[in-house]
Amino acid sequence: MVLLSIFWDRRRCSLLKQKHQRELADLRHSNASLAEQLKQKKLELSYLALSSVQKSEFMEQQQLGIEILAKNYPADQQVRQLLHAWYFQDITQRDWENFKTIFAEIAPDFFEKIAQLNCKLTIKEIRHCALLKLNVSSEDAASLLGISVSSVYKAKYRLRKKLALESEQSLEDFIVSI
Repeated sequence: MVLLSIFWDRRRCSLLKQKHQRELADLRHSNASLAEQLKQKKLELSYLALSSVQKSEFMEQQQLGIEILAKNYPADQQVRQLLHAWYFQDITQRDWENFKTIFAEIAPDFFEKIAQLNCKLTIKEIRHCALLKLNVSSEDAASLLGISVSSVYKAKYRLRKKLALESEQSLEDFIVSI
């Protein structure tokens, strides 16, 4: 009877060990799959950001052409309207929604956590925070947001003030930690 009990305990331990090994293998496979999905989403987001940068560069070239037209034909109302439209061009709403959707898959709670800070950030400031979360350079952020690099630095300063960060606390580190 004692031998049977010992045999049964060993068998049960062996079965439990096999079960745990299968579960561990399943978890490793699941983690690998999730890591691959995250990598794919980051690639999509990078592609979207690069596409936006290229689009911004194209738009800047077109704006230069329109400015030359405006200089050559200063009295033409249509040229002035066209130039005015170019000056106020920004990331389109569709581009932002696409970016936001992909970004939410990488950092699911980011926009909710930003909203919970109760500092009443504007949409542009939230966009800037998302770019900071992705460690986008100031130059690329300027291109993506349709502003100058100096405006990016000013926006960072204003964000620091709105978020009431201490002088020794890095804005970038704070945003990344959210």
